[in-house]
Amino acid sequence: MSIRVLVVEDEPPIARSLARMIEAEKPDFKVTACVINGKAALEWLEREEADIVFTDIRMPSMDGIELMSRLNRQYPELPKVVVSGYQDFEYARKAIRHQALDYLLKPVERTELRKVLGKLEEMVRSRADEIRRNYLFELLSGEANLSEPPPAGLAGRRYVAAVVCAGPFPLVPAGSMIPAKGYWQRIGLEERASRLAERKDNVWILDGKSGADKVVLLGAEGEESASRLQGLCEELLAEGERTLTVTASPVLDGVREVASFYAAARLALYQQVELERAKLIRCESRRPVLAGEGGRPAAPDMTEVLLSELARKNWDGLDDGLRELFAEFARRRLPQIDLEQALNLLAVKIYESPFQASFPVAELQFDIREAITNASGYDDLRANLLSVFQNMFASRDAELVPPVVRDVERFLKEHYAEAITNETLSRTFGFVSSYISKLFRTHMRMSPSQYLTKLRIEKAKEMIAADPDLRVREVADLVGFNDALYFSRVFKKETGIWPTDYKGG
Repeated sequence: MSIRVLVVEDEPPIARSLARMIEAEKPDFKVTACVINGKAALEWLEREEADIVFTDIRMPSMDGIELMSRLNRQYPELPKVVVSGYQDFEYARKAIRHQALDYLLKPVERTELRKVLGKLEEMVRSRADEIRRNYLFELLSGEANLSEPPPAGLAGRRYVAAVVCAGPFPLVPAGSMIPAKGYWQRIGLEERASRLAERKDNVWILDGKSGADKVVLLGAEGEESASRLQGLCEELLAEGERTLTVTASPVLDGVREVASFYAAARLALYQQVELERAKLIRCESRRPVLAGEGGRPAAPDMTEVLLSELARKNWDGLDDGLRELFAEFARRRLPQIDLEQALNLLAVKIYESPFQASFPVAELQFDIREAITNASGYDDLRANLLSVFQNMFASRDAELVPPVVRDVERFLKEHYAEAITNETLSRTFGFVSSYISKLFRTHMRMSPSQYLTKLRIEKAKEMIAADPDLRVREVADLVGFNDALYFSRVFKKETGIWPTDYKGG
């Protein structure tokens, strides 16, 4: 990727000398134009594009300070470097106020120029990678404008992709506290995937639509790219993670086929994920093979048994019934979707039973889906469901906030910068995660995960307002996000603006 430089200097010999120095120090930097003042620079930028502007201060028609002021309004992401022969603090102060990256004195020394070019290269490449990653995220989310060409570096290429789902396929909006969170922290997926490509900018690890799935996208350098990616998938599966489902594509022609593959892969995951069984979903003709209805064994029906135990509040009997039900699901290798249907049927039967009045079926079905989403296995799911059913008979007095809700709120406020999952809350407070989530949602009108996200964003806003020079990556780390790009998207979703544009208030 060439980095395009515009030089604004009213003395042509100095402009040519600076251009030669820039290209000699950094071969990837290309001085695409030299113009004589700010007015000419703005006219040129209306027709062409630049990644960096080097500008003098004193020039006819429009000086460097006015140029930077205009650039800040029209091209806010464009880095600017001042090159001036005037050793005057006032010029330097104005340049910094107008967001100049650096201030170089004429004649420019190569050592100083080299330092500045290094900072610029990192900034421009990071920005370009962020643009590509945001586009790819929007592409997978169905939000990208496909009528417009992809960003530079993505168009006209072939790809291979793998979708990796850790844990259950989320059935409710999944926050940052689901079981998959711990897996992604342990696995080092980004480091592993980086070994698949010769260039760092040829591989991306992207968040999927839920916190449970990630996409490994690799620029195809030949048919062997698909084999290398398949090898990574098999390596992950061989490590013994009980609930890991992956599917890898053949070579795909362009980013549109990547989007189509991802949509089909998520449907295949929804149909085929099994609790406590890792699996590789086959892929034919660039589409994952969907589960057929014909060859799948029927799900066991224990609705009446479970309903009877529930009506008598026989929790030991209900526990035994759920254990037997899940053992049959595991033996028959039935997917999560069948489990969801069986438990939803139980919810409907509860609603139709003599004690139905206190239990809105939609709320109960949501609690069941949340229990599945937050389960790391059948034992965890059984405990979650017992909590859900026991909670149906608990007091629903919204005026009396249980102590555990305040304890969880206090814990989140004190530990928001740490890695927190539902398992963390369960271990800390001695209740299953579904019980904690249910109580918290009832009394706080949001889940612990939603509360934690809002708390982290509020803390981030305070930090940015207190120190505007903090980098986004630094803020993300300080408030508990290990991915700066994911933090930026969450910040934008919560506040309506990107963290780089937030000014406080």
